[in-house]
Amino acid sequence: MDTEGEDPNKVYGHFLCTGDVTTPDVCQNCIDGASQYIVKRCPRQKSAMVWFDECFVRYSNTSFFSNLTLSPMYYSLNNQNVSEPDRFNKTLSDMFKDLANQTAFDPSIPMYATGRVKVSNFSDFEKLYGLAQCTQDLSRPDCYRCLQYAVPTLVGLSSGKRGGRLLGPSCNVRYEVYPFTEEHKVEAPPPTPIERKYLAKVKNPTS
Repeated sequence: MDTEGEDPNKVYGHFLCTGDVTTPDVCQNCIDGASQYIVKRCPRQKSAMVWFDECFVRYSNTSFFSNLTLSPMYYSLNNQNVSEPDRFNKTLSDMFKDLANQTAFDPSIPMYATGRVKVSNFSDFEKLYGLAQCTQDLSRPDCYRCLQYAVPTLVGLSSGKRGGRLLGPSCNVRYEVYPFTEEHKVEAPPPTPIERKYLAKVKNPTS
């Protein structure tokens, strides 16, 4: 978090790298690229935000530090379905319940948690992988509130899809049927994922 300039032209800025990015150069390169992108695409905007795979950059002419913000939120989904969506969604919700508690209330981690759970009787995958993260300027109760909104929103939107991601100003969540974070990628090379073509905006989010 940082500020630049003086009122009424002060700019408030914030960046966040995903918690599994452990190499400073990778984080910095992502921030540099996202910052250049946001300036190029939003040259006249007083506020803007952009998500890249490994980082998030946001700026505004009003302070948003430590404020829980639930909109706008964007999502992307894998376009393949699982065979038993109800059972899959139950497993997904249970996994994210644990991740939300870890992210919000475990003082040993910086509001970021990943997890994996074994699943049975699905023909072509054996584990489900998840990630939950809040911006570190939030209070822990506000982090939990953000995830309590984000998780059921993503589960409802995905409805049995093999992967999905929800991105917001204060928190983000993701799941896949293959390892996608650095700590999980060492388990096995992932299958070729189905590319997501675009991000869609969540309609009428609570603000």
